[in-house]
Amino acid sequence: MIQYNEAKEIQCSADEIFDIIMDIKSYPDYIPGWNTTEIFENNNDIMVVNQQIAFGPIQWRFKSYITNHKPDVIIINSDDKLFTNFKLSWKITPAGINKSKVDMHINLLFSSGLLEKLAEKIVSKKQGNIISLFENRAEFIRAQYAKNTTLGM
Repeated sequence: MIQYNEAKEIQCSADEIFDIIMDIKSYPDYIPGWNTTEIFENNNDIMVVNQQIAFGPIQWRFKSYITNHKPDVIIINSDDKLFTNFKLSWKITPAGINKSKVDMHINLLFSSGLLEKLAEKIVSKKQGNIISLFENRAEFIRAQYAKNTTLGM
């Protein structure tokens, strides 16, 4: 089983980072290896999403269930046959003006030992960088907003 924890204080409000994490449709724009996301159901508290990720020639497609407990908790589960266990949880805590502490926990067990070994290598290379991807996305969105506001758009 892959268990991975990451925590970081970031320059981003809790509401802002929560919304960025919940914007799953945009993941392919800024998360390496994330190919597609298709939202099948969204009733504000629960989303059902098909996702496809790829690392080199290997691609995985799986269905996930995203439960949000706005403003501070997001839990992603999957009962897809690809996994024996899949749980990704986010906890967002305000840490001052436009600051947040973000905690992320992954518990992942693939149904295939070979996929498990490959995933372990991928996760070990990403350690310490996952939350930064979302922080960088927030900076990009703020810069785009500032540019559009300056240009009068």
